[in-house]
Amino acid sequence: MSLQKTKEIGIRKVLGGSVSHILWIFGKEFSRLILIAFLVAAPAGWFMMSRWLENYAFHVDMSLWILAVEIGIIGVIVLFTVGFKAARSALMNPVKALGTE
Repeated sequence: MSLQKTKEIGIRKVLGGSVSHILWIFGKEFSRLILIAFLVAAPAGWFMMSRWLENYAFHVDMSLWILAVEIGIIGVIVLFTVGFKAARSALMNPVKALGTE
């Protein structure tokens, strides 16, 4: 996504956009995608794991804190990976981004 938006990032930087604003744009977009994916996958995962864990002799119940930990871990991973790529794109020289035209 950062490669596709290279020109947009260059234009934003030339017009006075800060690095933090560019990082906010990337973070906002990815946060929405991750939240939607989690809301779709969490009920299915909850149901399948509950059914699978019922078959064990020592029964383990699924609790809601497990889902909270999952979304937290996913959020941290996304924060580091997307943040690193977005920061690298945001710190790039805008002349290089706009000079490819």
